[in-house]
Amino acid sequence: MLKKNKVANRKLKDVWTSNPDVIIGKHGWESVVDEFKRQIKKNKIIKVKLLKSARVRPVKEIAKSLAEKTNSKLIEIRGYQIIYAKR
Repeated sequence: MLKKNKVANRKLKDVWTSNPDVIIGKHGWESVVDEFKRQIKKNKIIKVKLLKSARVRPVKEIAKSLAEKTNSKLIEIRGYQIIYAKR
């Protein structure tokens, strides 16, 4: 069990240090749902970045809405970057 947790933590660290898989801009998160689903199916865990132009609502609200819409699990929010995992 401990070994599995170490692997998960290492994967999470790798995702935080990598470039975002999905970038949400002025067209909002509704326009990137298909790409989001493709990326999460491929990578199991992805990083999403919100640009300034997409911040019309609080980040937590956008993050929760996207998780519900895509049936994914919200892992962590740091500033304007969000980590999601496949359910």
